[in-house]
Amino acid sequence: GAYLAFAPFGEKDGMLLIGSQDGSEAYFKKSAEALTASEAWLLATSAGRPSLSASETKQRDFVLRKLYKGGQLTKAK
Repeated sequence: GAYLAFAPFGEKDGMLLIGSQDGSEAYFKKSAEALTASEAWLLATSAGRPSLSASETKQRDFVLRKLYKGGQLTKAK
């Protein structure tokens, strides 16, 4: 969404990371368009936050498993 285009994703080498493209390149070394569903979810939920808690990681994994089992998500190759 529009929020992710301007969301803060921290700092790297003294430069502010603003927007999902900056965050994607800094954390995953690829464009936002090339992210897997899990990577995109992690990036979207970490906007403005330094890390996920253990319960948030469990929730992410639960949601991704449900999407996969329901056929809305496929495994990355």
